[in-house]
Amino acid sequence: MTLNFNEIILDVKQERELWSKHPEFGCFWSDLNNSRGLQLTPTIDPGKVWLDFLVDKYHSGIMGIAHGGVAVTILDGMMGWFLLSHLGRSGVTTKAVTEYFGPLHVGRTYRFQVTLVDGIEPSVKSIPLVGKVIDPDSGKELVKFRADFFLPNRIQAASILQTKLDPIIEKYFPE
Repeated sequence: MTLNFNEIILDVKQERELWSKHPEFGCFWSDLNNSRGLQLTPTIDPGKVWLDFLVDKYHSGIMGIAHGGVAVTILDGMMGWFLLSHLGRSGVTTKAVTEYFGPLHVGRTYRFQVTLVDGIEPSVKSIPLVGKVIDPDSGKELVKFRADFFLPNRIQAASILQTKLDPIIEKYFPE
């Protein structure tokens, strides 16, 4: 399988309409009908997925800054959209490292972006992605989230999900 990250091959927004028909769909990250979720939709460009996100009081930890897990959750979800949109496949996070260089403040909007890690050759067993949170005013990188993803086949995916794959889900996992 050739991995091409410079071309968008799947319209994830359109796919979300299909997912919404699945009885178990309720994604915390992207389901627009999940009132307890983030309800996010990033912009997908060739080689990049990004969004601008306003941190509000419901994302805070203490003293007017976002809980550290908010940035990681958003970036990890964006990485899933990156894989789906650029490969048409779903992946599983196998390793992740987060570095914080500064806080995200409540009431401010930040740029979140995900790209392929430069200089590391991706494979089906390990796709290295990097997510960053940038302060749009200063251009300063505030959070860096580096994660490796594995692209399971159908048998592996069924084992991970602990269920038989249905037609809506199985198309994201090759034989």
